[in-house]
Amino acid sequence: VNRLENKRKASTFCLPPINVPQTQKISRLEQIRGMA
Repeated sequence: VNRLENKRKASTFCLPPINVPQTQKISRLEQIRGMA
């Protein structure tokens, strides 16, 4: 599980700066999903 999470984070950081806000939103939604 940790490996997949790290991979996701790395791919997120690879995105261009313009996509950063959208990425943060997605990551937040994913966090809420994980807690749900």
